[in-house]
Amino acid sequence: MNYRYQIQVVDDPKWYDNAVVFPTQAEADNAGASKFCAWTMAAAYRVVETTERANYRWVPGQGLVAIIQQELEAYVLPDGTVVNVDATASKGADTITYTLKGGAIVLAVKQPRVD
Repeated sequence: MNYRYQIQVVDDPKWYDNAVVFPTQAEADNAGASKFCAWTMAAAYRVVETTERANYRWVPGQGLVAIIQQELEAYVLPDGTVVNVDATASKGADTITYTLKGGAIVLAVKQPRVD
């Protein structure tokens, strides 16, 4: 199960959300609290479950980090063995980290920062 935050605005009973989905309830809560503080007419925020695929992470000190939706098809071990994997990539400020399902980090690539 994944999570998203929703914002309620002043004088409106409806809850609003966007396409941002997180893999954990805590990340959605942190992002929701941040968005709530940024809006001038926000009355409340909440976190709800969703079956949609997670597309963002909340990283303390960085904020929103997009999860790259491309998936790795294979990983080459140091001995040359090719292993088919089910992995996702997440892009941070200066790295791309490829993570196997189950949490094992396969590869973290440092990329040049472009300002």
